[in-house]
Amino acid sequence: VKPLSDHALQGETVSRELGLRGPEGQPRVVELQLTPMQDRVIAVTREVTREAEQERREHALERKLRAVFESSEVMKFIVTPEGLIYESGPALRAHLGENLRGQPLLECLREVEGEEVANRCAAALALAEQGYTQSFELELGETDFQVTISPIVEEHQLQFYYVNCLDITD
Repeated sequence: VKPLSDHALQGETVSRELGLRGPEGQPRVVELQLTPMQDRVIAVTREVTREAEQERREHALERKLRAVFESSEVMKFIVTPEGLIYESGPALRAHLGENLRGQPLLECLREVEGEEVANRCAAALALAEQGYTQSFELELGETDFQVTISPIVEEHQLQFYYVNCLDITD
């Protein structure tokens, strides 16, 4: 803490999170803010253990999901309720192109696979919009896929669709 107080005594407001141990040895996280005031330093502390733990859990979950999502074995992507590609894994990018974020899914499918594939996916998205997971087989190029479109709903509001395409070619 001394280096922090030295900075504060030089006129700099300093804020840091510090890892401490509680009375029974449990880890605690405290936010310390040191503010210079004339020839003194005002110290304000706030326990942020829960927030720090929640942030750590969220980062760990994000890393795990990213690892699953970035697998090149299964075509995975997320589509907004408006039908725009929000996120895509490497297998989809290899099939439809690299710059997919924000692109309309159905238009991309129409350009690469044709009207029939786009129409099939449009019908499945319409049913998924009503809250029903859709699963169907679809031929893309020379590959057969089992396509699953799952609506992700939060507080009775459609947030996005998660689409998973598993290669089932014999």
